[in-house]
Amino acid sequence: RMLIGAIGATEGHALLFGRESGDEDFLVAKRRLGVVPQLPGMYPDLTVRDWLELVRDLYGAGDVDAVAGELGLAALLERPMDQLSGGQKRRVAIAAAVVARPELLILDEPSAGLDPIASREVLDYLGALAHTHTILLCTHDLVEAERLCDRVVVMLDGRVLVHEAIETLRARIAPTLSLRILGELHADAAAELTSQGFAWERGEEPGWVSVPVTAPERDAPRVLRALLTNGTDVFECRVVRPTLEDLFLDIVRADEATRRVADHAAERVQPGEHAQPSSGVGAETAEAADAVDAVAAIAAATRPAADGPHAGREPLPPPVPLRDLLGATTKRLMVKEWRQLRNSGAAFWTSALLPIFLLLLVPQGLIAAVLQPSGTRDDQTTVDFGLIGELTQDPRRAAVAFIPVFMAVAALIAPMSLITHAVIQEREARTLELLVALPVRIQQVIVAKLGTAFGFSLAICGTCALVLCGELLTLGLATVFDVLALLSLLVATLAYATAGSLLVALLCKDFRTANNLAGAVVGPAILVVVFGTIFAPGGAARPLTFALVFALGALLIGRASLRSATFERLLD
Repeated sequence: RMLIGAIGATEGHALLFGRESGDEDFLVAKRRLGVVPQLPGMYPDLTVRDWLELVRDLYGAGDVDAVAGELGLAALLERPMDQLSGGQKRRVAIAAAVVARPELLILDEPSAGLDPIASREVLDYLGALAHTHTILLCTHDLVEAERLCDRVVVMLDGRVLVHEAIETLRARIAPTLSLRILGELHADAAAELTSQGFAWERGEEPGWVSVPVTAPERDAPRVLRALLTNGTDVFECRVVRPTLEDLFLDIVRADEATRRVADHAAERVQPGEHAQPSSGVGAETAEAADAVDAVAAIAAATRPAADGPHAGREPLPPPVPLRDLLGATTKRLMVKEWRQLRNSGAAFWTSALLPIFLLLLVPQGLIAAVLQPSGTRDDQTTVDFGLIGELTQDPRRAAVAFIPVFMAVAALIAPMSLITHAVIQEREARTLELLVALPVRIQQVIVAKLGTAFGFSLAICGTCALVLCGELLTLGLATVFDVLALLSLLVATLAYATAGSLLVALLCKDFRTANNLAGAVVGPAILVVVFGTIFAPGGAARPLTFALVFALGALLIGRASLRSATFERLLD
């Protein structure tokens, strides 16, 4: 209903062919769409032909007789709508959706109310239509989804748990060889299976054995040979592959296990009557991090014992829907902003060139801000421009030093352009979402292993710091003692920023307030540190500049970490 513009979105965005409800050309996008709602509305006094011709005329194209013949409605064209059965009305609704041959079909329970024969005919028709059209199918019938769909989105309580190709989902659970044997499994045969790396289990019914395999075509002959040559007769063998229902149940069980662990962690972080919040933050954060790692084990423990043809499944990885959803939302926003940029040359060049200018100007401005008189010559004061002044004396050193700068420009130009464009258009809440797009994408890869905001911050800022320190040592611009002092300052800054961000979130109980408070620190921090650097003694200029960079980086990364699912569960 949000996609077709029937209702507005309370949060987020729903795009149809790159257009959103309320855009000027949204009606043009809707003409490329066909919809079959779960409860279609029809005029009861019209005949089937009248209704289909009305829809065709609204779209401006279509062949009523051809579509009616394809869906078995030719004999019903002259019958009034109020004389049709529920299944016949469902087929008429599908015919009305496809009569204009739209590019996209949205189907809500298309086979509901159909008898088995009519259901098969409709699904066969939609399957053939899927070769030339895009179909978005909303259904609770997993057999229907497995038959029609190439990709599947599993939603539970309004949350996206999985969005993958069906074949990728099937690969999560190994197929099983289900064998019917005569008598009991011989001990030598069992030992041979184990020695070849096959796990086996007795089936639920007597005389059945289940053996999970990775490649049935390769492994089935080996399993049969191991049984037959060791005194076990097999008179039936079949490959049982996981169905979409099996995958759905595994996904839901893993999500329930994740929630149980998160609820347990949340209970553990509730302060007692005599608790000291300042002394418990580290332990509570560690427990929350361990919760994600424990999900797979708990999911395996809570799954019923594997029997029969579905034995030997590996547990699914824990879903992290909130973090994935944030990444997907920012990606859609970035794509939409780029499409809008193409329609305005001035906005495109402004948003493309201004970030480059800022990225090159700000670092040099920080260094130039700490310039100091270094001596006099012919009654004129000479100025040392710090790192820039030293690098300009040797072009080769300058080239090596500014390679990371150019790499950073290349990596940040796209999101920075979009941020600038969003600011120009004053789109509410766009800037913050685009700002955290890049950290969230990196976070999806790293947080699963490091777990905590401190580990994530240390991984990102620590890598940058090591590269910078190695560069300073190589160029002879710093000593080993300076580098060690800088790294110590980095660790202290990261610990302070992370603990402060977490504490603000726990006190506010609200992400919007926490982000606003954290963001309010950025401006004063820049002024205080920059002015302090300008008027500081000469030896303190460069370390304070580096401290500014690390503090702001840690603060921004800490804000991105606050958006992760782990800390949202902590607040809940």
